Amino acid sequence: MKLLHKVKRHIADNELFDKQSKLLVTVSGGVDSVVMLNVLSELGFNLSIAHCNFKLRGVESDKDENFVRNLAMHMNLPIYVQEFDTEIYARNHKIGIQEAARNLRYAWFFELIDENGLDFINVAHNANDNTETVLFNLSRGAGLEGMRGIVAKNNRVVRPLLSCSREEIMIYADNHGLTFRNDSSNDSVKYSRNRIRHHVIPEMEKINPSLHTTILRNCGVAQKLTNFVEQCMKHEIEKLIVKQTPGCILTIDIGTLMHMENNTLVLYYILREFNYTYSDCQDVISCLKGEPGKIFEADGYKLLKDREYLFLKQLGNEVTIQEYHFTLDNYPDDWPAELKLELIETNNPLDILTPELSVAYVDADRISGSFILRKWQKGDRFKP
Repeated sequence: MKLLHKVKRHIADNELFDKQSKLLVTVSGGVDSVVMLNVLSELGFNLSIAHCNFKLRGVESDKDENFVRNLAMHMNLPIYVQEFDTEIYARNHKIGIQEAARNLRYAWFFELIDENGLDFINVAHNANDNTETVLFNLSRGAGLEGMRGIVAKNNRVVRPLLSCSREEIMIYADNHGLTFRNDSSNDSVKYSRNRIRHHVIPEMEKINPSLHTTILRNCGVAQKLTNFVEQCMKHEIEKLIVKQTPGCILTIDIGTLMHMENNTLVLYYILREFNYTYSDCQDVISCLKGEPGKIFEADGYKLLKDREYLFLKQLGNEVTIQEYHFTLDNYPDDWPAELKLELIETNNPLDILTPELSVAYVDADRISGSFILRKWQKGDRFKP
């Protein structure tokens, strides 16, 4: 099947967009994005071009920008260009260059379509990219979700070339006399994806010459399976999430979780979007019967185990104690999750004492009325 017709069918089958849609086409200058732009133009869609200059390859980055500007002028299409200080952004956010570039470009793309009344962001991922993604995900233990690969449509991001192989794209470019820019970083094997591209995939293609088609088909099955599992999980998750606790993203009922089948998997489906792995969730489940106060941290988040609940909070959101008025059996709705007030009846106080510095004990028989909890103020004295 010719690439033009293949893309047209892919757009229709996956309902990416229609003739009335206003499309933002992201063009780096490489062969994939140049072919995508040409095909969408040939199919008669309403197009605008976006190009990112990440300032990572010196004069080569500027040559890429000039190439795309000239291409837009030749095709008489509107163009948006943005320069980024990618290395500074990566350093400030303590992330890798590739992740920084991805964050910057997608944030800008969404700004563009919102500000200019455009409908969809078109990116030039192809079937080979999908294969690399699946193999990379599986090498990191991503499981069923990793087998989904790259989706054809994700909200307002669409991928018209996803069903096309890199070989088909190169043949199309050659047959239509298209010029494009080469990015030498794609040849560097210091990046994991490039090692998969240049070393792993060629060996796998010796076993299955139709590797990309096979994996793309399997990704479709994995996507349907994932959707089915998520629908089932939604019902289970609703049983676990209790009323919102001030200062917390989520409050999870421990008792319900402990008596739930496949509780590790259910907890993972709740916490995965907050950077917790399946292994992290196994650790949480194994500690549910233990003492309260245990904290499990992931990138940017912390999960606090209390006696009855798990509290998920964003790191950096420390407790701000202003002033709280309360009694032993009634404390305010905005009480911080980290502060637990508990009344314990015992004939031997020594049985309940713990060496934890975060716990204080007060004899309830010696106090009456209401309490005020606040920060220390000048002149305060305390004698235990």
